[in-house]
Amino acid sequence: MTGRERILAALQWQPIDRVPWAPRWELWFNAASRDGRLPRRYLGWSMYDVARDLGMSLKGYGVRPYREEVVGLELHTVTRGDEVLRRYDTPFGAITQIERRTEELVRAEVRGRVMKEWITEEADYDAALYLVEHTRIVDQHCEVEAELRSLGDDGVLLAFLRHAPAHTVMREFTGYEGFYYQLQDNYDRLHQLIAAIEEQQREVEQIGLESPAQVLEYDGNYDGGLTPPAIYERYFLPAHQRLTEAAHKAGKLVATHVDGRNDGLLGLIRQSGFDIGEAFTPPPMTNLGIAESRKVWGRQMSVWGGLAATAFTPLFTEEEFEAHVYRTLDEGQGGLVLGTGDNVPTDGLLERMRRVPELIARRQGGN
Repeated sequence: MTGRERILAALQWQPIDRVPWAPRWELWFNAASRDGRLPRRYLGWSMYDVARDLGMSLKGYGVRPYREEVVGLELHTVTRGDEVLRRYDTPFGAITQIERRTEELVRAEVRGRVMKEWITEEADYDAALYLVEHTRIVDQHCEVEAELRSLGDDGVLLAFLRHAPAHTVMREFTGYEGFYYQLQDNYDRLHQLIAAIEEQQREVEQIGLESPAQVLEYDGNYDGGLTPPAIYERYFLPAHQRLTEAAHKAGKLVATHVDGRNDGLLGLIRQSGFDIGEAFTPPPMTNLGIAESRKVWGRQMSVWGGLAATAFTPLFTEEEFEAHVYRTLDEGQGGLVLGTGDNVPTDGLLERMRRVPELIARRQGGN
């Protein structure tokens, strides 16, 4: 079987010759390329070619079938020390965001912490709505086609379609904590913004349905505390069900990014109609493993992930790492693409990534 065939078969609970190993590891690769930890023989190689040499199948991630274009508004950006101030000036006034980024985060190409959200008070809504209304959704199927060519027969692309509209508001406009304040203080204005983003989101979804990608990814980063069951059921579930139903009619699989603490959410994630729990993150990073999730998801959902990212760091001994891989393989029999939850960290150990195919072969061989 090719890597692509093996992944797609595993995601659909079909027979495979061996468990595919397809992690997300660009954080480590980018950091190691810059600081000299990448072995000399790999200098000038693409990440995908290095992955092939390490015995991985390929996980295509980060390419979207759409892009957003803001029309008639200019984003003003000013950096002051470790803070980045962003501002849009609209006919209804300015809205601003402040992000704090340390030198370490900049080097690792990781987002910083947002210290001030775009929306903090009622006066921000008209400007925010103006921004949404002047943001065009444009297809970029050519980007998807190019990524599929890069993956070839060795991997599968997860084409991301944003988040449920209310979740987009949480992540992009109010912050999670701010969302709950806005829900109490500016209920009608908040729902006006959610409705505007939902109209925009339907365009994103249509582009995804028309894209050449076989697997779509929708929403994720749930947390039983930040996105509790009542909020998920009211604001996320209807949007999820709409997208998964349309995707299945179009012959596509749908993944969702389950790298958080999903206590109380497993049943709702299943009701959402998803086929794949991607970036599945087990203990010790969360408190639910594959075995607990399978009790709820059954065979409706496969798992892509299952290995804690911290297992690849010196925090784990070699013996603990090996036991962790074996436990994941044992719990995930059938419907498993072995990967990481979520990304191999910058201080991960290359030799452990190299060892995973050996451990898969040893476990499947019964040794």
